[in-house]
Amino acid sequence: MDVNKPITNPALLNAIKVMKENSSKKWQFVKALYNAKFLIPALVDLDDSVLKEIIRKKTIISLAHISNNEGDKYLMGFTDWIELKKWKNVERQKALILTYKDCREIVLRNLSVYTGCNKSSWR
Repeated sequence: MDVNKPITNPALLNAIKVMKENSSKKWQFVKALYNAKFLIPALVDLDDSVLKEIIRKKTIISLAHISNNEGDKYLMGFTDWIELKKWKNVERQKALILTYKDCREIVLRNLSVYTGCNKSSWR
């Protein structure tokens, strides 16, 4: 994955639009979802050069999440930097680039803090 290439998901955004207009086209959405790359906001307060060295050493990075009133936590994924900035416009925002499969693995992990979904439906 080329981290210097901007993250965009035109196929996914188009599939969402098509599915809103015609719900029978959800297969197009699912296909685009599996092929998309998402920006997952990360809570990191380090200089970029230091961060690259830390990642090489497999250090734990906290991912930002949202919670509902019941305390369920949801992993956030954004289709591009514009959408991420709509959530929180932070100067020098850090984010991981993950696929749907990566996100699924994070949520389904036994010690995952993400309880805001029916995990069995992700398998």
